[in-house]
Amino acid sequence: MNPQLVELAGKAANCDNDALLQLQLASQLEVSRAEASFLLGQLFDTPSPLLSKLQPNPTDARRFYLIAAELGLPLAQLSVGNMFDYGEGGDQDSEQARYWYAVAAENGVRDAQMHFGRMLEMGRGGAKDSEAAARWYMKAVEQGDELAATNLATMHLRGDVRDPDMDLALGLLQFSAEKLDGLAHLMIASLYREGKVLEQDGGRALHHNYIASLLLLPGPNRDMAIQRREGALSQHPDMRAKFEELATAYIADHGGQISS
Repeated sequence: MNPQLVELAGKAANCDNDALLQLQLASQLEVSRAEASFLLGQLFDTPSPLLSKLQPNPTDARRFYLIAAELGLPLAQLSVGNMFDYGEGGDQDSEQARYWYAVAAENGVRDAQMHFGRMLEMGRGGAKDSEAAARWYMKAVEQGDELAATNLATMHLRGDVRDPDMDLALGLLQFSAEKLDGLAHLMIASLYREGKVLEQDGGRALHHNYIASLLLLPGPNRDMAIQRREGALSQHPDMRAKFEELATAYIADHGGQISS
């Protein structure tokens, strides 16, 4: 990204009207149109990646992102995919979202590879293709994406791929767990609880459920983690302080924070 354009965007984000005007002029020039349009999209996005003090305008954000995306800027292609996917700045359109995720994924954008894999897995915006989904998830995993790793592990555990690999699934879950993905911890806890893929171990199941309950955002998965945590602790109430200490220490050691 052109440093001068980034500097202009930073000033514009703090309501420098002259900088905003210069950025808008740059978006009209062929040599800088793609990058300037992308930065304008960020300025008007909600919430703005630039933490802009300008009034958010998702419609303009989508318009500027689309200009940059059509000019071949991969990050803009991801942003357009997100806006179509979530209906920001206009109508929700799964087919367009899938198209732009695919383009950005082909251009090596990790988040787009994860999102494209998810759409292939779920059959959103087009045909369902589990094998292709697994391939795109793996591409994202190779770039360090823990959400893709958890999704791919789930596919192997459920037998949604041609040759399910339990060792690979466990490795993927461990990778995601180390990066503090709460769902990965919840799944590991279930494996220890059920004793199917991992040897049954109530203590380790409780440990991972406790971590999951502290990491997951409010919703069904967090409710499940809390329910299982409390169910286990009801039989051993004297162990609550120990398991809470272990869980909070694990999260702190991995540079994370407890979800509110």
